[in-house]
Parts: sequence; C-alpha cells; structure tokens
Amino acid sequence: MPLSFDDAWAYHQTGRLDEAAEVYAELLRAQPDCAEVLHLLGNIEYRKGNPGRAIDLIEKAIECDSGSAVYRISLGHVHRRSGNLQAAGNCYRAALEGAPASMLAATSLAKVLTGQARLEEAAELLQRVLALDSRYLPALNELGDLCMQLERYAEAAQLYQRSLAIEPQDARIHFCLGVASNQLGDETAAVACFHASLQCRSDFIEACYNLGVIDAERQQFATAEAWFRRALDIDPAYVDARINLSGVLQKAGRVAEARVFRDQAYRQQCIFTRISRSAVRTVLILFDAGTGNMNLSYLLSRRHNNMIDWMIEYAPEGQRLPPFDLVFNAMGDQDQTGSTTVPAARFLRTCTSPVLNRPEVVARTSRDRIPELLAGIDGLHVPRTWRVEGHDWPDEIDQHLPVLVRPLDSHGGAGLQLLHNQDELDSFKVGTTTPHYVTAFCDYRSPDGYFRKYRIIFIDRQPLPYHLAISLHWVVHYATAGMPGVAWKIDEERRFLEDPAAVLGPRAYAAIKAIGARMELDYAGVDFSLLPDGRVLLFEANPVMLVHPEPESGALAHKNPYISRIFDAFEELLARAQRTL
Repeated sequence: MPLSFDDAWAYHQTGRLDEAAEVYAELLRAQPDCAEVLHLLGNIEYRKGNPGRAIDLIEKAIECDSGSAVYRISLGHVHRRSGNLQAAGNCYRAALEGAPASMLAATSLAKVLTGQARLEEAAELLQRVLALDSRYLPALNELGDLCMQLERYAEAAQLYQRSLAIEPQDARIHFCLGVASNQLGDETAAVACFHASLQCRSDFIEACYNLGVIDAERQQFATAEAWFRRALDIDPAYVDARINLSGVLQKAGRVAEARVFRDQAYRQQCIFTRISRSAVRTVLILFDAGTGNMNLSYLLSRRHNNMIDWMIEYAPEGQRLPPFDLVFNAMGDQDQTGSTTVPAARFLRTCTSPVLNRPEVVARTSRDRIPELLAGIDGLHVPRTWRVEGHDWPDEIDQHLPVLVRPLDSHGGAGLQLLHNQDELDSFKVGTTTPHYVTAFCDYRSPDGYFRKYRIIFIDRQPLPYHLAISLHWVVHYATAGMPGVAWKIDEERRFLEDPAAVLGPRAYAAIKAIGARMELDYAGVDFSLLPDGRVLLFEANPVMLVHPEPESGALAHKNPYISRIFDAFEELLARAQRTL
C-alpha cells in the first residue's frame, strides 16, 4: 500500500528525514506541481546540508503557488542562513507584499537588515511588529539583541523583562538581561539574572563564566574560582574561563597554578576577535597575558569598533593577523608587562597603522619614573618614590618617614601600608623580600578633616573629570568612601564634575593640564588631591584607570553625563587616528 502525504509528514515531524524525503519524492512523481510537497522537500534538503537543491525546490513551489508568503519566507531563510542577505531580504519583502501583517516575515527581514548593518531600520521594523502584537516573543528578543548592539542597554533590559513575563523559563533571556544589567552598572541585578538562567539550564556555561567575572571584580576569588572551574567542567576547551581562572589564582597568590592555566589557554589561542555589524573600524588591541592591562569593557564602543585582542607575549614570530585599521596598546602597567617588550617592539617596527598609547611612552609612567617625568611642573607635588627589591633598601628612605609601601603589581590599594616610624619600617624590611614601591607619605587631610581624591581622565592629553571621592580615611577609594546617600558629598562631586577648573583653582588646574601634556598618552588618568597651599598632590598617573557608567536609577547617576563625555571623546580620538591612514 503506497504511503500518503500524512505518512511523510509524520516522518518529517519526528526527524525521520530520509524516509520523509522518499515519500515526498514519490508523491512528486505522481503530482510534480504539488507546491506544499515541493516546499517541504526543499526544507528537508536544506536540513540535510543541500542549500542549492533546497532553493530549487522551494522556487518551484513558489512557481506553483505564487501567493504563499510561507514559501517565500522559507526561501528567505535558506538564503539568509547560506549568507546571501540580499536574496533573503528580497524574499521577505515579497512575502510582506502578499501578507503585510506577517510578523514572521517582518522579523526575519529585520535580521537581514541587522546583518547588513542597517540597525536603525531593523529596530524601526521590529517596533512596527510589536505594535501589531506587543507579546510577539521573536520580535521582543530580536529587538533586545539589537538594542544591545546599539548600546541602548536600558531599552534592551526592558525588552528582555517583557520577554521573561511571557517565557519565564527561558535561560537565554535571563542571561541577556543579566548582560544588559551589568552594562548598566547594576551588578546585583546581573548576578540574579545569571543565577536564574542556571536554574533554567544548569549547564549554561556563559552564566557560570559571567558570575566568575563579577566575583573576581569584587575580589571574591574563592567563589570566582569555583564558577570558572564549573565552566571548565562543562567545556574543558573554554579558553576565556581558563584565562580568567588563571587571573584569579594569580591574585590569590597561587602563582604556579596560575601560570599553568595561562599557558594552556594562550598556547591554544592568542588572538580573540569581536565583530560588530555596525563597526566603522577594526582596532588591534595589544594585551599582556597577565594582570597589567587596561580594562576596556566600557571604553571601546562595541557598536563602532571591531576588536582584535592579541596576547602578544604568546605570539609566534611572524604571527598572521586579521586586517585592522588602528593599534591600541592596552598594556598599562610596565611592572607587569615587561615580558612583552621584545615581541611588542618587533611588531611595532613593521606596523604601518596608527598606534595609540605606544608601549615605550606608557613605560615612563611607572611609579618610580613618574616623578622625573613630571618634574618642574608648577603647582605640582610628586612625592619621592623608590623601587625596592629584596633587602636592598636605600638608606635615604629612613629620612622620609612616614612612608607608604605597596607591592609592585598592586593597584586599587591592595597591599598598601602606611609605616609611621622607624620601628615599623625596620619590622617591614625584615618581614618581606618581594619587590615594593616605597613612597614618602604626605598628609593631605582637608581643613574639614576629610581626605579627598580626585580623578581626571586624559583623552588625547585633554582633561575630563571622572569622580571625586571624600573619606575620613587616608586610603580613599570611591567604592568605600560612602559617597551614595550623603548629599553634601554628592553636591561637592557634582560641582567638580561641572567645572573642575573652578573647584581646583587656576594654578592647580594648569598643573593637571601640564600632567596630561607631559605624559603624551592618548588615554591616561591621574589621581590626586589638593594640599592646603593649593598645590596638586599626585597619587598616580597612568593608563590603567577604569572608567565605567553608573546605574541610571542609582545614587551616582549624576556622573553618567560626564562619563559619556569621556567615552565620546575617546571615540572621536579613534576617528581622528583613523583619518590619518
């Protein structure tokens, strides 16, 4: 007894594609112009890896039934997944001509427009789809993803929240909401979303990885390690997890273990490419494999820039690189990136593209070299700094008590100590042989009893204010200074952000501008305070200072317009450098 269309469809639905195809072919021998059978057989051919055959069959189906929007959508899918976006777009538009309310055709066309970097057109089309049905999940998710590419993170978060109201068990949507929340600076919400995605799907490896990254940033190294190891249990070849696990182990003092994971990761892969459909340039970023790099999570716009991360320390001689327009050196701490000096110099000798933050210029900003670099600037006090290794302590340090001591590879105050007198200094000398910086301490307490630390970012040598932290403790960190919720502190910071020259005074502001000019870096920052006599007291000046946005609904949202100015200025810097090509 011959098999029927219903038999073929049953095979098709249960994945028995070869059997379904045999029945469809038999049916076509009896009725060659059966549009639905041609269409379904075309879909099977595509699933079997035969896109050319699939296109022929579906085109024949359209010839037999030119009014079917479904067939044109299917043909568009085959073209799009085969990389022919122009043909796919034509199919979806033809489907919309016959069925203007087809949300599937419109959403599929939006995917094509996104692939063609016509992001605003795609977003407008998806908005029209949602005007027809505000709960159409494919359009909500597609528009959410598109808003992420457009760096409209708040809008993306709202769209993902709407999607979750419809499909609360979708692990991917929870994850995407977490990424958007993290971009908005709301780590708490991000963590909750990543945990929710794991509740929906326990092997969601990207959620494990992102939880590890956040815990590492919070210096919760034990839990960060656990997350990265869980990700590697899911996929032992997950290079990013291996890299970050190495960083966590390094910070926890487990140097030998860290080196093993680091070597494994970068010998497997030392070039990492991130592509954006709307990018106007490609930036090659030079990285060290350790912890001496700038954090570029927010500074480089993912919307406008393709990025090639190159761990140059592991690059074999003659490394072949993808095409790029600019080079940005993200290795900001010379004390931790010394092993890259030779390969970086080798590459730069033959590089013909513009190079920002050249390594040899960055090297002049180490703590022991910065006093010489900035010497002679009026209105600036740079405390004397010594680099000490082993037991070789210069005698003159004893004459500059009290002093600050910190490990060479330290940032953010990690390991920083204040030694008040000779006894404390002698005890410290006996107890350590690791390399340290020693800096003469200067009491910079303001008349009101508070300590103040200002941060200004230089983009192409021009100063832009980033924040002011006010604390009762001499170690001033913005995160621990208790700024949120204290109105007078926020008001004072706001005045600094609005007009740093007026707050600092003409002499001090001129000194700050001179620091930016003297460093000659395309991106750098300076942390400083004001002494009672109005001079600038320098804490540090280098490229590794992080700039990040604040949650729009948080107590520090007042900073965001000024942070956006920094990001915009950096993007303009890249555009100027690109024009020099």
